[in-house]
Amino acid sequence: MMFRFGNLCLCFIWINVFACLAGSLGEPLFGEFGRRPGPWNPDVVIPHRDYLRPRIPSGKLDYEKSGAVDNNNNLRLADIEEGLGLDRDRKQDSGILKRFLNAARYAISFPKTCEYDNETHPCGFGASCWVDGKSPLNLCGGGLVWACCVPLIIAPGVPRGEILPADTPCGKKHLFRGRIIGGHPATFAEQPWQVALMKRTFYGHTLQCGGSLINKKFILTAAHCVYRRDASLMRVRLGELNLDDFSEPYVHEEYLIKRIIIHENYDHTSFYNDIALLEMTERVRFRRHIIPICLPQSGDTFVDKTVTVAGWGSVQFPSRKSSPILRKVDLRVLDTDICRRWYSSYHGASRLDESTLCAGYKAGGKDTCQGDSGGPLWSEESGWAQLIGIVSWGVQCGMPRKPGVYTRVTNYLDWIGGHLEDQSQRNRSC
Repeated sequence: MMFRFGNLCLCFIWINVFACLAGSLGEPLFGEFGRRPGPWNPDVVIPHRDYLRPRIPSGKLDYEKSGAVDNNNNLRLADIEEGLGLDRDRKQDSGILKRFLNAARYAISFPKTCEYDNETHPCGFGASCWVDGKSPLNLCGGGLVWACCVPLIIAPGVPRGEILPADTPCGKKHLFRGRIIGGHPATFAEQPWQVALMKRTFYGHTLQCGGSLINKKFILTAAHCVYRRDASLMRVRLGELNLDDFSEPYVHEEYLIKRIIIHENYDHTSFYNDIALLEMTERVRFRRHIIPICLPQSGDTFVDKTVTVAGWGSVQFPSRKSSPILRKVDLRVLDTDICRRWYSSYHGASRLDESTLCAGYKAGGKDTCQGDSGGPLWSEESGWAQLIGIVSWGVQCGMPRKPGVYTRVTNYLDWIGGHLEDQSQRNRSC
């Protein structure tokens, strides 16, 4: 029988030592060298599965917990409680097995959910709460061993920042004064729409890709970041700057993923239609360091405009080690025909069309790299940021005439809007 508590399974196995057929048995139990181990009952033997002479292990055995035999060497099966040495009148003093069963029964009685801050949260082992990026609270009857796993965003004593109105404008920064190839570190809340897509490993969570918060429920990222991925093993992290530092002004927030929506025409070999939406299980509460980015207006190509990209990816090719600190770099949007010419000696030239966007410089030196995939490329005017591209692919990093290639967001506005509208309609029908 199996019982599941969060990520832990308890298995109980009963071995029926009394389900033996009648037959001859072995001899009375003796200790090592034929010496009796103490007070001895000659009627007690060890049943042997093939009914031959038993092989008696050395040392003392609990021979009082077996069946009995009569003078004709026939087995008399004991009552289950008698056979286990249980006293009907004193069942609380019934030995290790009884205590184990009582402990298991007590554990099974623990609640599976808890209430905190007017919301329902799962109960689980305290250590697993921390692994999942949550805080254990003593609300499940088991102290901090079996605890209420509360997201850090609402855990007591954690600086979270004030909640902004639900109609907070997109793309507007509330700055704090506080590698992308050729880039430099960002400051806290400088890109409040930036998402770190984390994957669960044996040691906790590590960076998988980047992404962009576009409203209270959805993240926009690259399809290749989530292709054939298990949503239950991924987390959306918002409001983050340094992946290794917990001393930032406000703590980051993590959300579970309800479903992954990959573009139906995505090709994982050519990266065509490299775009995906992630729907979160909970609505995001906007704060000074967590604000969505605006979607662009259709028709604008942004050619020759200076734009910005950010991520926690590698700061030097060919290293795949990600940067713990969010970095950003300014790039120039290139004409698609120019990009095709620069890529003409590379087979990727045929993959460049109106659904893609190139950004970089002829001399190279500034670019995205491994680990930046899925992250935002945005244009900023008059203090408003709009998402124009999603980090998709490139040839090495920062190479001359090999600019980074991005999914052009304006080409997918109808696709994005269709799924957002579908979610809105489903919410109204609930």
